[in-house]
Amino acid sequence: RQALGEPLLESGPPLPARRPPPPPPLLHSDADRREFVSAGAAAGIAAAFGAPIGGVLFCLEEVATHWTRKVAWRCLAAAAAAVFTQTQLFPKWASGVLPFHGVAGLDAWDWLHQLPLLAAVAAGGGVLGAAFNHGHAALAARTGAAASRSRSISARAATAGGVAAAIVTTMFALSITFGTCLDVPAWHDTGYGVALTCAAPLYNDLASLFFSAPTASISHLFSLGRLTPEAGVCRGEGCYFTLRSMAVLCPTYLAAMTLSSSLLVPGGLFMPALVVGGSAGGVAGVLLMRALPAWGLQPGLFAMVAGTAVLGGVFRSSLSLVVLVVEGTQSVKFLLGVLLAAVVSNFCGERLHPGGVYESQLEHDGRVVYLRPTPPPALYTRTAGSVGARAVWTFREVEAAAYVVDVLTRTGHNGFPVVAGTSDDK
Repeated sequence: RQALGEPLLESGPPLPARRPPPPPPLLHSDADRREFVSAGAAAGIAAAFGAPIGGVLFCLEEVATHWTRKVAWRCLAAAAAAVFTQTQLFPKWASGVLPFHGVAGLDAWDWLHQLPLLAAVAAGGGVLGAAFNHGHAALAARTGAAASRSRSISARAATAGGVAAAIVTTMFALSITFGTCLDVPAWHDTGYGVALTCAAPLYNDLASLFFSAPTASISHLFSLGRLTPEAGVCRGEGCYFTLRSMAVLCPTYLAAMTLSSSLLVPGGLFMPALVVGGSAGGVAGVLLMRALPAWGLQPGLFAMVAGTAVLGGVFRSSLSLVVLVVEGTQSVKFLLGVLLAAVVSNFCGERLHPGGVYESQLEHDGRVVYLRPTPPPALYTRTAGSVGARAVWTFREVEAAAYVVDVLTRTGHNGFPVVAGTSDDK
């Protein structure tokens, strides 16, 4: 009509332009919350080890349920910011939070004849990690996650305080009973060591392992090598710590780690696992060094391999743990041993207790229905017929409520096929 010159009929005032809905506020969507949780986890792990790449990889393997490019760069930015802040506040950690010295690099021949020994130690570390997971799962099943949530905060705080008091008392008693007073070497860094019952300048080796910063104790356990300034530091009993003290430390720390893992304020997993593995590997390394004196074995290498293996047995991660240890120690000379520890510990741990500690926590939480990505080992050789019920009850599309209740009460299986049929069908 406009083309013919006729006026257009006005039907009223023009409608206002439709505006797009405003975006939801930050952290009000599930996607935002998942991404922030993933970025926070990556930043925390990166700060704990001084390992930004390891933090991102651990988030990929263990934390994130959805992984995209946006999640990746956010996790990397958070991890990098965390490590940068850490190095500004603590400049000594710029070279890694687990620096060690004294362990000489291995040539091809050394790796060749030491790999079977390192693999055996890594298998033992995987068993220790699986033992922790088994103990943690048994403790969670006994106490019950639902019961823990129903208790008051004051009761849970009292439980945590009682467990902490018992652990500290036990550590003091063991340090007094089994600790050995050793000379502080002239090349020893200042600030480490607890005298307790020893007169200056001696230090109690077991008390030092119990009550010093875990990162410092781990670094000293990893430093049991043949390149220390005093060549005789690892001969006899003068290896920073006595064989007896390291043997006492391993089971005690493992028990304390298990008891404190389900408390209101958890006691940590990463550093305690490294202490457990480092002490076990140190014991194995010293014993093998004495049994094979011509092989040039270094207990510190066995301690590092066993520590990585315990981490692998606890978390069942692989790539991220390798990167965490390498970045945390700032040493790639022993990458082959770290890789061996991750592979062997995952294999051995999975045989004893399938799944890592986080999977066990999800299963005992009670609020999350967790389906494992792989079936348990017991089902690998089973068929559907061997696990299914022989006489399966079915329901019609329309059933009486009384009949449904009667079937649910009398049957032992929990799957009921719904079939089409008339009311006369049986």
